[in-house]
Amino acid sequence: MTPSAALALLSALSTLAIARAQGQGQVNMFANVGSSGVSAQQLFLGTPTKLYFIDKTENNTLRSPSGRHPAWATEFDLTTMEARAMEVPTNSFCAGGTVLGDGRWLNVGGNQAVINNGAGAGDALKTDADKAAAQAGENEYGDADGRKAVRILSPDDSGAVEWVDDAKNYMSTERWYPTVETVEDGSAIIFGGCQNGGYVNDPSQDNPTYEVSLV
Repeated sequence: MTPSAALALLSALSTLAIARAQGQGQVNMFANVGSSGVSAQQLFLGTPTKLYFIDKTENNTLRSPSGRHPAWATEFDLTTMEARAMEVPTNSFCAGGTVLGDGRWLNVGGNQAVINNGAGAGDALKTDADKAAAQAGENEYGDADGRKAVRILSPDDSGAVEWVDDAKNYMSTERWYPTVETVEDGSAIIFGGCQNGGYVNDPSQDNPTYEVSLV
């Protein structure tokens, strides 16, 4: 579509929207189509019929497939308007994301493990061993530290795909709020971020490095 054609289409749609709004209440065209089950920190269309949602660690009512913790990701079927809970074991709060050259989706980094009201898992514990165990997922939400995590999804229409969150593919350093870009060879370059979530303009938390994801 040429720029002029795009502008003409936008103008026509705007005129139509204004005409429909005059003298009547505005109808939400997305009402009553079902629930995603989780919030959309990230959202993408994986196939023509599948939407994927990724949330942060949160006490959502929908449970993960294992039942061990609340669901933080879902697959939404556009034909049935129903959500399927997916398993994401690490905290994806403020993760970065992109699509790889082979069609897989990449979600990287995030925050430390948290519990109720966003408190750091293990902060109130006394020993280093207990703190480490809480950050590894032994806490009330069952989430693990996601700052180094690399999560991969290969979308399809089977209704059975899951995010692969494998420690052998993890990044070399912690990254909260990283920038991610797909490069020419189909891999992804991951820039910066912070070593901890909740950035407050503290230079000691900066991570001024980059790395390439080849998974």
